[in-house]
Amino acid sequence: LEVLSTEVTMSSDQSETTTAQNEEAKVIGEFTSSITKSIQHDLDRNVCALSTIGKMNQITEERYGKMLEKTHLISASIQETRKNYKALNPCLMEVDKMDVHLREVEDQVDNLEEIVKKLEERVVQLDSSKKEETE
Repeated sequence: LEVLSTEVTMSSDQSETTTAQNEEAKVIGEFTSSITKSIQHDLDRNVCALSTIGKMNQITEERYGKMLEKTHLISASIQETRKNYKALNPCLMEVDKMDVHLREVEDQVDNLEEIVKKLEERVVQLDSSKKEETE
């Protein structure tokens, strides 16, 4: 009887242990499920954020590409302008020389006009003198 009582007690202890283990397994399962859902939610948010970042990167690359293309066009235009200026520079220097020469000629014309004016005045004086002599 004592052996039977010991076996029942052991069986009862095993049943309680199994029930406790089942409860513990259930709590662990719920905790694991909760953590898994939280991790899945975080992953979904991260995937969404990565997708947004990817789109932003694509837009940035497109805009950067367009800006880079425009910069190259501006650079080429500046180089072409410099090349044209270098080609025109000798002509511009000649124009400057001609401008100086033109000013010199204009000064000479002004001087000649002054001389002509003085000569005309002298002619008028001489004509007046001749008229007085003949009278």
